[in-house]
Amino acid sequence: MKLSNTKSAIAAGLVATALCIAAGAAGAQERGNIQFPAGLKWKLMPLVTFNSRQYISGNPEEKRLLEPIWKENIDSTPLNLVRNDGSRLGSFILYQTHENKENRYIFTMFSAFESKCEPPPNGPFAQKGYVPPMYSICPMRVIVEEKATGRRKQKDFSNYCHLSIDDENTPLAQNHTEFAFDDKTDSAYFRVIQYGKRVPECDRALHLG
Repeated sequence: MKLSNTKSAIAAGLVATALCIAAGAAGAQERGNIQFPAGLKWKLMPLVTFNSRQYISGNPEEKRLLEPIWKENIDSTPLNLVRNDGSRLGSFILYQTHENKENRYIFTMFSAFESKCEPPPNGPFAQKGYVPPMYSICPMRVIVEEKATGRRKQKDFSNYCHLSIDDENTPLAQNHTEFAFDDKTDSAYFRVIQYGKRVPECDRALHLG
């Protein structure tokens, strides 16, 4: 999806109008153990990082898309006291886009130290035979642009699973977040693959129509 390269125009559009889509109504969201519609085309939600030297991900176009959306959050992460050079701790953003005849959509989640996410639990799980989850629970930010008018609206939705890990022991192919969109019902769907298996408690449906 191509958006304006002018950051000020994007930022102005994001704050212009409160989102009025039906997802704000009761029953517009579904959580956990969802029976997904048949035929959905699942896509991985790419990871884009800011201010991280250890984990670097995302190309310039992705950063131009996401920085205006999350600039306040990126700029308010705590200072990196280890570097002690005025830089901030890393921000980790998942996103995916969709476009149909009426609208352009951006679906995105932000995770960082001291953000609004609930981090995965830590503790001595191994001796209990319990495999700990690796995903965080974060808000999902939805941005809708009407093609006919160019107007933008945005809204945050709570309790979405954020996972994207890619290293030697936990490859991305087995540990990531996925997205699909059903144009027939204007519904976005999300699921998490962790340790190579779907995590039913992370199933989400967001009905925008």
